[in-house]
Amino acid sequence: MADVCGEIALFDIDGTMAMYDEAMERDLAKLRSPEETAAYPLHGEEQPEWLRARMDMIRSVEGWWLNLRPFSLGFDVYKITKELGYEIHMLTKGNLRISNAWKEKVEWTRKHLGASQRITITQEKGLVYGKVLVDDYQKYVTSWLAWRPRGLVIMPASPTNKDFFHPNVIRYDGSNLAIVRMALEQQVNRANGEPLTLDESWQRSGRVYDCFGSYLFGIRFVRGDAFEKSFDATAT
Repeated sequence: MADVCGEIALFDIDGTMAMYDEAMERDLAKLRSPEETAAYPLHGEEQPEWLRARMDMIRSVEGWWLNLRPFSLGFDVYKITKELGYEIHMLTKGNLRISNAWKEKVEWTRKHLGASQRITITQEKGLVYGKVLVDDYQKYVTSWLAWRPRGLVIMPASPTNKDFFHPNVIRYDGSNLAIVRMALEQQVNRANGEPLTLDESWQRSGRVYDCFGSYLFGIRFVRGDAFEKSFDATAT
């Protein structure tokens, strides 16, 4: 293996390492009237103002961020990058309207990944250097790759990114962990300035379970309390 000193892997938290969508959907359902639709998106610019206000109220509750459950897909990739010797940094966007999110994201990281785990909170992920980004959100992936043409992205699968394709992105849905490992090994051994060229078949992987829809998708990947109790990232 190549000398990996300074080979940085960046990990998003919400939707990648922590189950943000699960918690938000649960708490929005508690506030929803019988006449309301459940079809509004949790991400993007399509949300009506009243929905954003309701989500801000939920996210402002003390302990909300801290109590997000770990997401198995993100932890699968985390374990591999740690085994390969990457220098791992959590990379999360800070919400300017919700100050407690900053504090609790740090506390969540310490709780699940240990006190020594590095974390960067930023307004623009594209400004942060790394050789690898692990992130589920298309907008942040695109902005980061605009400045990192040789960067590798591992995208934990979700219903919202099922149609996203990019030559530098491998979508991980739990069925293609061996491919994710090979891509991470290729990237850590890639010489500076050498282009990143991924096998085209790797880019088509990670889409086995999309046909089941978002409900079964959640059941497939959320290993629940058994996963939460069994995984100790500080012990790997």
